Amino acid sequence: MIKIIIVDDHQLFRDGLEALISTKEDFQILKSLGTGKELMEALEADLLPDIVLLDLSMPEMDGFEVLRQVKGKFPEVKFIVISMHDDGLYISKCVRSGAYGYLLKNT
Repeated sequence: MIKIIIVDDHQLFRDGLEALISTKEDFQILKSLGTGKELMEALEADLLPDIVLLDLSMPEMDGFEVLRQVKGKFPEVKFIVISMHDDGLYISKCVRSGAYGYLLKNT
């Protein structure tokens, strides 16, 4: 079972992604969160997923800051960034920051 946390500031997007992923037997959604700060609190409370699906553009703490903070503390967690930004600079910055993958929201 692959454990997943979804982090995106748009509730409708999170709900849709959770509904889609929940149809697959091999995946378990641990949490659906709206901010990077909420993710940090969940991880520090020992809620450790295998994968975090992470938005870049969020209030309080953006996806880049989340990657910087989490990769040092929880290196076993893999991050897949899900973003509307299709600029190669965003993608390469995510990879350099420790993202495992990058998906465009419009794909």
